[in-house]
Amino acid sequence: MAGTITSAESVVPRSIYQFPAQQISYSAKDEPWGKDNIDAGIMISNHDHGRLRKSRAAKKLNYDIIEGIMDESDIELAFNPLGLKGVKFPAKIQNYPIEIGKFNVLKGEESRRRFDYKVRVLNEDAISERETAMSEQVLEFLYEQVANPKYDERQVRKRMASLKKYQNFEFQDMREKAGTRVLNYFWHTKFMKKMFNDGFWDVLIAGEEHYSCFKVHGEPEPQRINPLNLTLFGMGESYKSEDADVIIIDGYHPVGKIIDEYWDVLKPSESKAIEEGSLKRASYADRSLTGPIQKDKENRLGDAIIIAGGSDIGAFGGYYDTDGNIRRTIVIWRSRRKIGEMTYFKKGVEYKTFVDEYKVADESKGESIKWIWINEWWWGHKIGNNLYKRIEPLPRIGTRMNNPSIVMPPIVGTIYKINSSQSVSLVDRIKPYKYLYNIYMRRTELASARNKGVLAEMDLAKIPEGWTPEVWAMYAEVTGYFATDSFKEGSRGAATGRLVQNLNNRGATTMNLDSSDIIKANLELAIYVKNELGEVMGISPQREGSIENRETSGGIERAVKQSAYITEEWFMVHNNTKLRMMELVLETGKYCWLTQPTKKLQYIDDGLITHTYSLDTKLFAETEHGIYISDGANDEQLFQMIQQLAHAAMQNDKARISDVLTIFSDMSISSMSRKLEASEEEAFERSQQAEQNKLDMLKLSEEKKERLELIKLEQVERIELRKLENALLITEMEIQGKLAEAQIKASKDKSYEKLVLDYRKQLEHIALERDKLRQKAEDTQKKISSQEKIAKMNKRAMAQS
Repeated sequence: MAGTITSAESVVPRSIYQFPAQQISYSAKDEPWGKDNIDAGIMISNHDHGRLRKSRAAKKLNYDIIEGIMDESDIELAFNPLGLKGVKFPAKIQNYPIEIGKFNVLKGEESRRRFDYKVRVLNEDAISERETAMSEQVLEFLYEQVANPKYDERQVRKRMASLKKYQNFEFQDMREKAGTRVLNYFWHTKFMKKMFNDGFWDVLIAGEEHYSCFKVHGEPEPQRINPLNLTLFGMGESYKSEDADVIIIDGYHPVGKIIDEYWDVLKPSESKAIEEGSLKRASYADRSLTGPIQKDKENRLGDAIIIAGGSDIGAFGGYYDTDGNIRRTIVIWRSRRKIGEMTYFKKGVEYKTFVDEYKVADESKGESIKWIWINEWWWGHKIGNNLYKRIEPLPRIGTRMNNPSIVMPPIVGTIYKINSSQSVSLVDRIKPYKYLYNIYMRRTELASARNKGVLAEMDLAKIPEGWTPEVWAMYAEVTGYFATDSFKEGSRGAATGRLVQNLNNRGATTMNLDSSDIIKANLELAIYVKNELGEVMGISPQREGSIENRETSGGIERAVKQSAYITEEWFMVHNNTKLRMMELVLETGKYCWLTQPTKKLQYIDDGLITHTYSLDTKLFAETEHGIYISDGANDEQLFQMIQQLAHAAMQNDKARISDVLTIFSDMSISSMSRKLEASEEEAFERSQQAEQNKLDMLKLSEEKKERLELIKLEQVERIELRKLENALLITEMEIQGKLAEAQIKASKDKSYEKLVLDYRKQLEHIALERDKLRQKAEDTQKKISSQEKIAKMNKRAMAQS
């Protein structure tokens, strides 16, 4: 079935493609059945008409155009419309890569676009656990605040708002964190950013992109698939390659790589046969499509025959190519599997489960089985001529609890088409302008070759006797005069005695071979075509960085934005493909690691930070994840705005350098915006604290000033009190002397007793005044001590804050 096709008459019509029956018992799916499926897939690949996809030859032509390889026959018709044989032109057909800069702009923009994805759980039990964890987080905080003696309602409200924002954007439970870390692990260790960027190149050139994630020696292996090596069959009008019923991946591979991939299933004799076949290089080995496309009179493309339907016959005709690489074909097809939905009872409770086709219901126990057929993916590999390996069912990944028939193939891809039309790439759209530009440039070269300027006619009859034409031309160059001999011919034969002017009186003539106007017109047309090519691609000169002096910043911004709108479709669909590929990688990882209790993951991110994570494989496999991405166009605008805001925030002391570095080291746009917001809030709190510290310092200064005044007052009062105490002491001593004298007199004369009483009252008044003065001094000292204690407490509080 995989034999070489040599003529268009031997092409099998698409309507009689027969693929082996799939809805058969599992026991009937033996090795011969698998080989029949592989051979049928190879036959489909050899006769791929490409109803939704362009033919392999058309895509190869597009890749050659980008690589600078032109099909001369497509342009030759413009210069040799009659098809004359042996016609040669002075200017060779050349390729002018006017489009490559614009393609590189798109590819460069894709490489620096942020792919901001979020992983969320989808199964109901995991969602409930997530909600419980969020509620517990809030309740724990509230309990802490209630038990806190320094309860601050304003701080609690602020913290609750922060928790709400965190739960809406950042919160992830254990299962979501596991999915995110697994994707981050593959993103960095498998260099998926580079893989997707190469896939975007396929989008622009071939109008499609495809990726695979096979289990290779127990590990998921995400890879890009060359669109030239892929055939899809039975996909209706779907734009997704994973919706096809049959997927064929064909191509030539080094013998060493084949040994590496199939070492566990190859026999020693088979390995030896593969190596010997590579060394012999079969006689039909050069039938592979590896070189520039060349069409000949028989309408052949290399060794791939072009038929009316547009299919490629024998694109992979030999089992080895010219370099000794061996052909390996992987056929993946959607088969059917019989399963039963068994109903049984346990302790009076009805249960349901799925069983295989070999299960026999025990009716005595109340068991009953409802038989159904579900989809199941199979694959098989053919190496070289007759080696069939790994004919087996593929892992059931991506299944859904509500639909057991849904299962993902190990292939993800997108065909860039509209409804049931054929895919159209960006190269297809600009190809006419590309050819037209090359035509005008070749016409310019031909016109330049014909451009001889103004040529003067040289009359050899006027050259003086004995002069050679070189001497005559040199004399004219030196003197500026052409010397002529009018009698030169008049001395011969019948013309004797006649002047040359009488024989030839036409005078000097010239021929104008100047084609500068034609050159200018062709160049103007070429520039027009180049501008039209840029319009069709949607890449404006401003987007490429070409800015004229008269342009305003607003005009440049509008031109770049409008150009981005035109090309946004490519990025939008490409992001959707990347999202589906990430889901495939996640699901493949669940299956590959299921037999391991834990899986150690380690990777280094873009910031050269090492991440290590221990994955609970059982919990990871039981979780149904959903992956979501943000809008790429809005992300780019937000990123530019965040750049401007971060710069302004740093200038206005709203953010620190470390904050800005942390913000731009993040991959997520939403996380960057929240970090910038948090940095602004921290800056506001710092400014508030600085203002409060300023007020506290001012208050301390006022208290210190007041304390100094009290000290001064205390010193003054102390001096005054000393003076008063001294005066009271002197007065007391005088009164005591008078009291002693009055007591002596009173002992002799009773009339002095009243005087004694007066003296005693005066002494009591003096003692009372002394007590008042002392109390006043103590009050002043206590006031000063109190002010000092308050100042110390304020100082301690400021130090702690």
